[in-house]
Amino acid sequence: MHKSRLTLLLLFICATAYGQRQGSIDMPEQAIQELVEQYPDQDFILLESKHRFRFERGETGEPVVRERVEDRYLSLVPDLVLSDVIFFDNETRIDFVKGFDHKGKSRKVMTAESAYQMDGVFHSDAKICEIFYEGLGKGERMGILHEKTVTDVKYLTTVFFQAEFPIFKKQIEFEVPDWMEVELAEMNFEGYALKKREERVKGGTLYTYSIEDVPMRERRMYLPGPTHSLPHILVLSKSFQDRSGKKNRLLSNTEDLYAWYRKLVQSVPNQNDIIESILQDLVGEEMTKREKAETLFYWVQENIRYIAFHEGIAGFKPATAQSVCSDRYGDCKGMANLLKQMLSLQGMDARLSWLGTRHIAYDYSLPSLAVDNHMICTLFLEGDTIFLDPTEKSVAFGNCAHRIQGRPVMIEDGETFLLSRIPEQAAESNESKYEIALRLDGTKIAGEADFRYKGESRLWINDSYSYIQQNHREDALKSYVTIDEKNMIVRDIKASNLLEPLAPLQIDFDFELNNQVVEVGDELYVGLDLYQDFAALEIDSDRVEDLVLPYKMAEVYDVSLVIPAGYEISYMPKNYAVEHEDFKIELDFRKSATEDKIIYSKRIVMKEGAIRRDNFEEWNRSVKALQDRYEDRVILRRQ
Repeated sequence: MHKSRLTLLLLFICATAYGQRQGSIDMPEQAIQELVEQYPDQDFILLESKHRFRFERGETGEPVVRERVEDRYLSLVPDLVLSDVIFFDNETRIDFVKGFDHKGKSRKVMTAESAYQMDGVFHSDAKICEIFYEGLGKGERMGILHEKTVTDVKYLTTVFFQAEFPIFKKQIEFEVPDWMEVELAEMNFEGYALKKREERVKGGTLYTYSIEDVPMRERRMYLPGPTHSLPHILVLSKSFQDRSGKKNRLLSNTEDLYAWYRKLVQSVPNQNDIIESILQDLVGEEMTKREKAETLFYWVQENIRYIAFHEGIAGFKPATAQSVCSDRYGDCKGMANLLKQMLSLQGMDARLSWLGTRHIAYDYSLPSLAVDNHMICTLFLEGDTIFLDPTEKSVAFGNCAHRIQGRPVMIEDGETFLLSRIPEQAAESNESKYEIALRLDGTKIAGEADFRYKGESRLWINDSYSYIQQNHREDALKSYVTIDEKNMIVRDIKASNLLEPLAPLQIDFDFELNNQVVEVGDELYVGLDLYQDFAALEIDSDRVEDLVLPYKMAEVYDVSLVIPAGYEISYMPKNYAVEHEDFKIELDFRKSATEDKIIYSKRIVMKEGAIRRDNFEEWNRSVKALQDRYEDRVILRRQ
């Protein structure tokens, strides 16, 4: 029998047999210890989780959803402070939360509500209700029951099976009345032992999904967004019949989705007084339309502080252009609305546009609010379609950040809409180029370095640099170029074009390094690779989700080493080259044809900004080859 199934069986048998005789411990220590060993990093697990979604008529006759969640926890540590969260927003209300012990007796829990924030965009009015219970004994069980009401069924979008902790048994039910049209799209079910049951109930249909031994989501770096890989149900509420039998469309298709978006943006009362006064100072009649567009884009980008949180329906409705302009802050929708208004007042064809970032797996074949999490402005100018995202600091006019490249975009077009796609850029557009000239001073290396960054590589440095206090910036740059290597001494460091979006970022410095040369008799063993990129990015064999990097990368090194007088080359590491659909690696060691130098070139290109799980084995072989070359050294012998 599978270990976790045996454990689950023990839990229910032992809970009955030992009950209250163990005080707060209501199962035997042997069974508890087995679970502790099985989940060494967990304080508790979910024995059972039941979710039920019931579509009903609200007070106005519009459909609402009653959500009931019953979770039963088991403590794996003594004196556990149980903490969990309930997500909600302004279209959802929490009706009640209560705790109970394993016999169903009421147990007091504490709750606290706060705004939900994390890195990203378009968080709308998301909130969390935190639940606390202190003093749960090791092996003790308790449950938490809560009910919510979703007052607008469009906002019930995704229901996931997995959580941040293991679940032995999970059941999700949807009770759909006959007067309601709902599609339950089953996403990423492949590879999971999910069971589905469909049965008639009074006035409707009950859909039940169940799964056992639900693994917790991986806790690893560089994970894709959960909709890309985790099993979940996408709830598409398409239409309903009112009490008279008339059919009312909700989100039956993409046209309905756009119509709802359009209704929201049309209700935004933009006013131009404040904006026009700013335009007078920014643009002149002698400027071309493109010059005006660039000026206005950079002004919004530099002068409006981006925030990712708004209240109420503003999760999808932009703030007014004048409020964003006067407040000097806004979310993506407010900033896009302001930019559109500015461009339109200059006689340009600018339009609001919706899209989902790479974090989201969906496209516009699915009519759901879950498709979008971002808004930008699209400019049609002189035959060009220019996508403008002013939330991205230091992105040049006409460029887009990696997180939205390749993504489908919905562009407003009056009563209808246009579907397009954000252009994708090659990894080389984000090139980091390192030119390093080395010479030996005894067993020390002295050198000059010229680092240049463009695209996303420059953007990441700029973003970090902009938050550093002025008096700490030089130290931060030194720390960056040395990667905190204590044996590297950096002098005369200079940075050019920092915080300038139109020019490549350049960092120049001189340095000394004390640990790259070993002298053995008449020979010098010299390490030429100072940074050893990707050497630590070996992927664990049990990883199940793709490895997604921050952007497509192109790391280019050109290193030269002057051969000191009286020495000759005794040995050079072997070259290495591999090209794969996800990556390309080239390492080349050679003697210069014209100078007494050794030339080391390295090219590592992450073509897609990701390593897909089918390619993990090939990637790990390449990492091993990199490690071997990094550990190998050039050998110079005294003549």
